[in-house]
Amino acid sequence: ANGAPALVLGRWTLTPRAAYDITARILSREDYRFDPISDLAPLDLALGWGPMSDNRVLKAFKISQGARFYSWRPITESLPIDLGDVTKYSANTHAIPANASVASKLARLRLGGQVVHLTGLLVDGARDDGMTIRTSLTRTDSGAGACEFMLVQQVQVQ
Repeated sequence: ANGAPALVLGRWTLTPRAAYDITARILSREDYRFDPISDLAPLDLALGWGPMSDNRVLKAFKISQGARFYSWRPITESLPIDLGDVTKYSANTHAIPANASVASKLARLRLGGQVVHLTGLLVDGARDDGMTIRTSLTRTDSGAGACEFMLVQQVQVQ
């Protein structure tokens, strides 16, 4: 994806940083209509894979989303996985629909153990008024700036 041409989506110019293909469980989702980037990314998906897609592991955590952040906290005394693995095997993904069909499929995604396969590009972006976004390109970061901005080109529910 590096070296790929920029893409224009509405008021945004997106710069592809990497191809991205993930199969993960939807841990949480949050829709946005009125925040500064909702015109580009109308929903966030908290995704979990590997141990963070296992019911026995997930029962040990409270997962929530809000203000474009995904957060988790332990709710049991003994944890089934190392806390570092929570960060490594889950992420908040700002979903940018590539077209109306993808937007419709993303809007229908549900919680409750649904597994989804997403294919697309991780992107940085600049809006015509100077606002910018930057995607994460690593699995081990956390906090502000750790989210993936994904131009979703295909959605398949598993």
